[in-house]
Amino acid sequence: MPHGHRAKTVVRNADLREVLMVLRAGARIPSHHADGSMVLHVLDGRVVVTLLESSFDLVASNVLTIGAEIEHALVAIEDTALMLTVGHPA
Repeated sequence: MPHGHRAKTVVRNADLREVLMVLRAGARIPSHHADGSMVLHVLDGRVVVTLLESSFDLVASNVLTIGAEIEHALVAIEDTALMLTVGHPA
């Protein structure tokens, strides 16, 4: 698993993209943004998401919404699986 994480797009259509992500404990995804709004749903494990000077410690079954163009970063505290849904901007 390069860089400690792997992603697979499971749905892609005109309105949204859904991506299954798996991160090893300690994996980091540096600060970035998406053009559309996002929903991050933790399926298993624990991850910290940092955005807008706030950090959110998320565990299995937690859901976080992130607005379009909002810079965010992730750090897996434990091995983590999550589903990321990204809307396409209008």
